[in-house]
Amino acid sequence: FARDLSRVPAAQRLRDQHSAYLVAVTTQLLDLAAQRGDIPDLDTAALAHVMAGLGAELSTSDVIATLRSTPKQAADEVLDIFLAGLCAVPTRPSSRES
Repeated sequence: FARDLSRVPAAQRLRDQHSAYLVAVTTQLLDLAAQRGDIPDLDTAALAHVMAGLGAELSTSDVIATLRSTPKQAADEVLDIFLAGLCAVPTRPSSRES
């Protein structure tokens, strides 16, 4: 399925649009968390790109073959680790403007 999907230009455009949406929403949520002091004040756009790209990265045919679980389960586990790590670091409210 992953190989077939990469051959369909409309599917690639839809995937790219979906990815951009995920990055935008994730960035906003991380910005809010940083402003509240829930996570460190870091480059939320960079982290959002990594977090939002996990599903696509883990869904490629060459990666799927190496996973011990489904791509979704693997992405969820990695995101749980990211979020636990972010929440474990002592923080202070961000100085960023809304």
